[in-house]
Amino acid sequence: MENVDALDYRAPALNASGGIDCEIDHPDYGWIPFTASPDDDEPAGQALYRRIVESEGDLETYREPLGDLAARKRDEIEAARDDAIAGGFEHTFGDKTDIVQTRERDRENITRLAVSAQRKPDAIFPFRAASNTEYQLTADEMLALHDAEQARVSEQYRRSWELKARLEQALEAEDRAGIEAVEW
Repeated sequence: MENVDALDYRAPALNASGGIDCEIDHPDYGWIPFTASPDDDEPAGQALYRRIVESEGDLETYREPLGDLAARKRDEIEAARDDAIAGGFEHTFGDKTDIVQTRERDRENITRLAVSAQRKPDAIFPFRAASNTEYQLTADEMLALHDAEQARVSEQYRRSWELKARLEQALEAEDRAGIEAVEW
């Protein structure tokens, strides 16, 4: 691409990185996507960028496509949900309140202990909370802890489903502000 002055382009639009996405009429391949950038390694790319800016004037400020925006927000919701699940919760052990850790491995451990509690209803189960305090739990207490952990996880999923439903409604209505407003 040596002579950019003779090169036809169409549909220029600013992109997220400050370049200009467009299509160029390549002499061998016809109309192909191209990104012109002021920082292009090739002088021809820089020259096309300058030519577009000079001839088009102010291009519309880049706006993330609605589908991409919604997908990014969905990813944010899922990450926040996972963080909330892993963040633990307060639980009362006798007369003391402590934090039950609920990272994935912790949840597996709680489930294993609950299964053991079902099989051994007369046993005592040691459980170590975030404070590093070890509590001696009866089978019923262990099952109650498991139920509390499951309720906590279910609540986080319920919240994420509600937010994702709002996100989908806003996307269907092509409501950019509605999509942007959905937050954990």
